Amino acid sequence: MEAIYQRACPSCGGDVERSRLMLGLHCSECRGEQGLMKWMRDLEGKYEEFLDFLEENYGIEPWGPQRAWIKWLLSGEDVVLSAPTGTGKSTTLAAYASFMAKEGKRVLYVVPSRSLVKQVEKLVKGVDVTTSAKMIRTPEEFKGYDIIIIDDVDAAMKSEKTVEAVLKIVGLEEEAEKAKRAAKLLIKAMKGDEKAMKEYVKLKSELVRARRKKRAQLIFSSATHGKPGLVAKLMLLALGLSPSSFPPAVREVKDVKMRYDDLKELVDVVKEFLKSGYGGAVFVYEGGPKEEVLRILRENGIKAEEAKAGSIKAIERFERGEVEVLVASASRYGVLARGIDIPERFRFAVFLEPPHKSYTIEKASLSPFMLAKMLDLIGMKDEAVEVGKLISRLSPAESLMLSAAMRGEVEVDGKLRSIMEKLMEIRKELLEKAKGVKVAGKGLVIKDGKVFKVDHVTYLQASGRASRLTKEGFTKGVSVVLYSDEDLMKALEESLRGVLEFGNELILPKGKVSVEVESALLVVESPTKAKTIARILGGGSAINVGEKVYQAAARVGDKVYFLYIFATKGHLFDLTVDGVGVHGILIGNEVVPVYGPINKCKECGYSWSGSPGRCPRCGGEAESSLKRIEVLRRLSYIVDTVIVASDPDEEGEKIAWDVEAMVKPFNRNVRRARYYEVTRRGILSALSELQDVDYGIVKSQIVRRIDDRLVGFEVSQLLWSKFGSRNLGMGRVQGPVLKWAVEAKKLWDDNKGYAVTLELENGDKIVIFRKDKEEALKIASLKKVKISEVTKEVRDLSPLPPLTTDELLREASSRGLGPRAAMTAAQRLFEQGLITYHRTDSTRVSDVGIAIAKEWIANNFGEEEFVPRRWGEGGAHEAIRPTKALDLKSLLSSIAAGTISAKLDKYQMKVYKIVFERFIASQMKEAQVEFAKVKYLVDSEAVTKEHPVKVVSEGWTKVRPIKVFEGRLEVGEVKVVKSYVRRASRFRLPTAGEIVKRMREAGIGRPSTYTRTIEALRRHGYVVLSKYRGAVVATKRGIKVLEYLEELMPELLSESYTRSLEELMEQAPDRYEEILNEIVGKVWKVREAAAGTLLS
Repeated sequence: MEAIYQRACPSCGGDVERSRLMLGLHCSECRGEQGLMKWMRDLEGKYEEFLDFLEENYGIEPWGPQRAWIKWLLSGEDVVLSAPTGTGKSTTLAAYASFMAKEGKRVLYVVPSRSLVKQVEKLVKGVDVTTSAKMIRTPEEFKGYDIIIIDDVDAAMKSEKTVEAVLKIVGLEEEAEKAKRAAKLLIKAMKGDEKAMKEYVKLKSELVRARRKKRAQLIFSSATHGKPGLVAKLMLLALGLSPSSFPPAVREVKDVKMRYDDLKELVDVVKEFLKSGYGGAVFVYEGGPKEEVLRILRENGIKAEEAKAGSIKAIERFERGEVEVLVASASRYGVLARGIDIPERFRFAVFLEPPHKSYTIEKASLSPFMLAKMLDLIGMKDEAVEVGKLISRLSPAESLMLSAAMRGEVEVDGKLRSIMEKLMEIRKELLEKAKGVKVAGKGLVIKDGKVFKVDHVTYLQASGRASRLTKEGFTKGVSVVLYSDEDLMKALEESLRGVLEFGNELILPKGKVSVEVESALLVVESPTKAKTIARILGGGSAINVGEKVYQAAARVGDKVYFLYIFATKGHLFDLTVDGVGVHGILIGNEVVPVYGPINKCKECGYSWSGSPGRCPRCGGEAESSLKRIEVLRRLSYIVDTVIVASDPDEEGEKIAWDVEAMVKPFNRNVRRARYYEVTRRGILSALSELQDVDYGIVKSQIVRRIDDRLVGFEVSQLLWSKFGSRNLGMGRVQGPVLKWAVEAKKLWDDNKGYAVTLELENGDKIVIFRKDKEEALKIASLKKVKISEVTKEVRDLSPLPPLTTDELLREASSRGLGPRAAMTAAQRLFEQGLITYHRTDSTRVSDVGIAIAKEWIANNFGEEEFVPRRWGEGGAHEAIRPTKALDLKSLLSSIAAGTISAKLDKYQMKVYKIVFERFIASQMKEAQVEFAKVKYLVDSEAVTKEHPVKVVSEGWTKVRPIKVFEGRLEVGEVKVVKSYVRRASRFRLPTAGEIVKRMREAGIGRPSTYTRTIEALRRHGYVVLSKYRGAVVATKRGIKVLEYLEELMPELLSESYTRSLEELMEQAPDRYEEILNEIVGKVWKVREAAAGTLLS
């Protein structure tokens, strides 16, 4: 299965065969001594040299993540080492600093405290070591360094002064001032100053580009900061850094919860742990009885000492065994929660109550974000959604000012004042409703006039100290939460749901668990998906290395992956338009596609595949996928494994095939991950079942694409010549669909007449069609009609199955949403982890889906309404369904409260509602509905209508209500209260959704092409979609093109011919070359037909 990639030789940048790339080779035209091949060889030499240095000076051999870190560091790129304490970050950095100093580079090593200066100085040689405080005071002293390492200054990096000092040191003084100016402009802009907003946007883009001017390699360890302020955030843009809120959580900790009534029970638990021979820590919630805990531990013979901020003496005594238990505050930035790394001693953590802070309801509700959380928890979901809408579009600066204004610290006007007044009104309602309320939810408890904010991040960080990932594997630890408050415990468990579960049995820490550790490049299509995956796995810090790369870690069974997550931004290649071969395909003894890099205009958005350059449409600057390919290749070299996690369909498999070829010269270990929901569960499951790229699926994609290109381009050129427009084209699937649309338009025209609508006194409507206008007007003049017969029956109504792609488009169409808008919305919902994969023909529901339905139905209607249904068996694909037990209102409320990270526009909300309601209904009881069949006599003509008149048993209609007719249906006369006549047709034009359904039933097209087919027909001007109901209407151009093609090549428009081609293409995995030759034969037939037309 050969292919040629243009400009993809990793050495000279020329054209190269896929077969050579798969062997790790450059193109046949060069010697492989240039470009990235040279870069890789040079880096490999440096790496080997560094390994010798590391063993000679530090006596260690790199493991797991260190191998990737070392290669990344040696490449000279800026680096973020984001990993749990104990994985060797500091040792790696010390060795790198000394190695580069030996090479003649000036290296500055920045640490947070004087005590750490001494520790680092013992590890490094020829390196200047200083504190972040000194760097801030006198940045001018530290200019001229080649390499700057900022080790473990996590909390400090949210400081504007720290970031400003770093900018000055690396030669970006102007950018520090630009960031300050941009912040001031933004404040002006939010008061309505349009000129200030334009200037702000300009400055922000300059800050993003500024990293190119940086004069030193910047290295950050951890990069897990609190949220930086506005100015610091703008400054970080110039460094290409996006911090995360907490590091990846990989651990081997047994989590236990135990109720307690007295502090003596704390003593008992600690004494039990000490029997294991290990030490540990007691974490007391902020403001809790820390002194009393210390006293009672000591009184009971336990060697306990407080671990204080700024001092490591207690930790040193603990390490020597002089102290058995350390006591500290359960704070995210506490010395124990962040900084202790003694895996052989520290094996247990005891929490006195879940980590939390408390506030009065009055004080807490003065924060817009906390107000939204409280509204969500207390059940005021409409108000929570309203608050979310009000604050979601605010900039960070506006949010800060709004919070300050609500606290009465500043005055605001204009838009902010209006928002504040509305929030204060809602707050007043909340305070009234919260009186006497007791409620606990995800991370929050409201009771006794207070708000308790439970901090699950601190719990993960602090408990994680009891288990370290070392070269030998995980040390086993135990974490116990002693709680007296059931509500706080519930809030903590809700926050950690899906991440860990608490047991009830106390066990002692013992031994280690062997795990295999790998660094891996996880390749996805979209930046949104990359960000979502990084966030749900924990971590999410990002560094710009020409493209943004996120970091995370994941444990899958006995393997731990340190992940670098990179987005291709869709396809990297498509068949070239550079005039190679026949429309980008070489035809000889074998058929070989030639793929060109994809270029996209930054101005008009036009895309083309082939030679990079200015946009052929508008002349604007374009971005080539070659840039992403270079970053992809560099990253693939530094990691152990490349995992391609593109979408699980033909297009996703082709992306994986291309990525595999691009990286093979740099990494031989390429695997494929397939997942059907972007959730923690879905990603971890995919990582546990890695596969190879499926060449059979790729063959099908290539065959379809070559057919589209060869036949499509040939036909297009005929159409351009005939009709004088280059906007015309026709593909394999478009032909029959256009024919349906034209036939429907003809039927519609042939059946034109007049529709008479009679609105009756009982609320019913009768529509009667007449060809003759006079007859229509006569019926419209009627003053009354007669009901001659009414019969009633009760029926059992089963719910519809959950959605497939065609059904989603049909339902969306019925609610005024076109196919393109519906699929774009579904794609965004999928990428944000809110629905399962949306391109599917399957109605199957997994165990996970059934559990989600059960949870929501039981909570809202009672478990007796739940009826589990599979709707299909086997296969990896399943129906489109929600990934969480949240209806739209609850989802929006959770987003406003910050418990779910997502952004939804009106289209995404509409699609989510369709998906959720259809899925939940599919798992509910049948409904029983009474129907009335009514026979009307209209001017002696019998018209029968049927209405649901009563819901006997609601069942699934609780979620998808049926509109019941409430008017009187009794034998006798009924007055006509209104009538009107309109031009109409007896034949109804099909909607886009109905066309898609017909495509599926006819066996032409696929879930991934349904929407594209209709959009292509619209783009060519062959059809339009009506505004009223989204009907597909053939245009004059569409009719003329169809007539021309029916004469020239009728098989192109044949439903049966297209279906037979589809069936043939399904056999591509086994008959690849044969089918390609058949397609080539079709091209010659098109040319013959065209020649015949010209001659005649």
